[in-house]
Amino acid sequence: MPLWENGINHFKSIIKERKIESISYIDVRGSHFNYAKRPLTPKKLMKEYKVETLIYYSKLTSDSKHIAKSSKKEIQEKLDEYAEKGYRLASTDATNFGFAVYIYLYFEKEA
Repeated sequence: MPLWENGINHFKSIIKERKIESISYIDVRGSHFNYAKRPLTPKKLMKEYKVETLIYYSKLTSDSKHIAKSSKKEIQEKLDEYAEKGYRLASTDATNFGFAVYIYLYFEKEA
């Protein structure tokens, strides 16, 4: 059995012996293991998610940033709307298809 497997098995036996239910980190240095217990307080793990899709169409213009400029106000309104409901912006994405630009806003909040 490799040395590292011996160490892992030893650490598993310590966890079982001391009835440790949760560990936030493990620090391995040589043959010594240090660990920190996590508080065992109930924590909501589920989150609510919402996706908002905004569609903007390209037009013939010399201004290459016309979609970015015209969409700022509407995007800010959506951010404010979801913030009032307790959501936070978790991620964004954008894609284009033909003359349309699709902007996806992903929101989350604690359930």
